Amino acid sequence: MTINFRIFCVLLLALFVSCANKKKEGKLTPPSFGETNSIIVVAETNLWDSMLGDFIRDSIWAEIYGLPQKEPHLDLVHITPSDFERSDNKIFKNKAILRIAQSDYSGVKFFEDLYSRPQLYCEITASSEEDLIKIFRKNSDDMLKKIKAVEFEQKSIQLNNISKNNSQVKKALNVKIDLPRTYRIATARENFFWIRKDNENVSLNLMLYSIPIKSENLKLLDLQFVSRKRDSISTSFVPGQFGGKRGDFMTIEPKYKPSFTQFVFENLIVYEMRSLWKVKETFMSGPFVNYCFVDKKNKRLLFADGFVYAPSKRKRDYLFELETIIRSIKLL
Repeated sequence: MTINFRIFCVLLLALFVSCANKKKEGKLTPPSFGETNSIIVVAETNLWDSMLGDFIRDSIWAEIYGLPQKEPHLDLVHITPSDFERSDNKIFKNKAILRIAQSDYSGVKFFEDLYSRPQLYCEITASSEEDLIKIFRKNSDDMLKKIKAVEFEQKSIQLNNISKNNSQVKKALNVKIDLPRTYRIATARENFFWIRKDNENVSLNLMLYSIPIKSENLKLLDLQFVSRKRDSISTSFVPGQFGGKRGDFMTIEPKYKPSFTQFVFENLIVYEMRSLWKVKETFMSGPFVNYCFVDKKNKRLLFADGFVYAPSKRKRDYLFELETIIRSIKLL
């Protein structure tokens, strides 16, 4: 047996063991669970009932901008360390866990997929309650961003189990989007789709539309531009309960200031707008989130707009479902 052949056998064995280990690891990591937009907070009762607990409950996590009623970014579920560490407890498989404890070490640590997948396990420690508050305040934005990423991933997994790629949308708008089978196309026009899911007293809606744009005009992309374009589309294609005969079309609520941010998603520049909508001449209203994808390759803007009508109900998780669908979009 030559040396080269021996080396080849060793490398082949190493590759086999590596693949086997990865497969084993995959089996050993169970799927995570937990209510949408919720987090388990593991802390001693005296800490949770102190100024630290009050600070976390009243922090930036306490309210989402762009909803008609006050709703938190996350529902906080407190348990003690002793309950968390019980051997028969499955709570450690929750998708988002924040552990807070007093210790000589001061800092914050993040662990991904520690007990389940997808999962974010965050640990904050400090020697005093005052230092714990300081660490939380300093890292709260980053923590929320990481937690939301896990939330989107888990929701995407749930929706993908009942989703299919829509060929009609793909052909018309040159995009891939994972639409759950519970949604239907209500209106289809050139470069425009109104897609919706209706249950008792709840309507989840998605508008998809695109417009051509020249590179030199991209600098005109601002809140006013996106707002005008949304109102132009919705007043043309989204009538109210009277079918538009009484001027009942959807517009942005002028008394509520929209939020407008820019970020990079899937290597694309995206402008996000959040606010409230209303239908003129009716009492219909609700929240919406609008993504404007800058598609330089095809010299266009692709808009994906999710809006919710759910009177007398909490709307956070409905809007989150629509945003998860929007984030499944892939431009072709």
